[in-house]
Amino acid sequence: RFGESEASLSLDFTRDESERITTLTATIPSQGKKVITRNGAKLSSLKEMIGTFRAVLFCPAHLTLVSGGPALRRSFMDIALSQLYPAYLDSLSRYNRALLQRNALIKKAQGSGKSAFDTMIWDTYAEQMATYGADIFARRLEYMEKLSKSIEELFSEMTLGAEKPSLSYRSSALTDSDEETKEAGKAKLYE
Repeated sequence: RFGESEASLSLDFTRDESERITTLTATIPSQGKKVITRNGAKLSSLKEMIGTFRAVLFCPAHLTLVSGGPALRRSFMDIALSQLYPAYLDSLSRYNRALLQRNALIKKAQGSGKSAFDTMIWDTYAEQMATYGADIFARRLEYMEKLSKSIEELFSEMTLGAEKPSLSYRSSALTDSDEETKEAGKAKLYE
């Protein structure tokens, strides 16, 4: 409704066959900040809400997952994985923060006309990106393996085994064999 002072949306649900009802509420005023609560308690950020109500929306517009670019597929996986594993969202946030800081360092060096910059700071960002990048790769690989098995089973039922689709996750930096240990993946990303 246009002209109202605020909009509010509330969702009641139970989880894991529990009888305990959880209520998520989002209140969006026409001016000021939105307020999100879980069972009446105010959440300090949207990040706290992720994973509370696990849902992945799939609609006709998502056909771009197949026909669109890899950024769309990564985004879809990131949303799903962030809901399943809060540690994934943390690794993704820290990776992106290190990437932004590293890129700002490069831009600053280019803007000052200097060809060199503080290698200690560069190494710190590179190590952070390698650490979190290896975590992200491992979770994405694991997720795609699970998703692929589920899709194979569904297609097998639908086509009586006549069709067998497959999904895979490929990284330009790492391969399945790099995930034997997170340290191996981290070392390769740090190279």
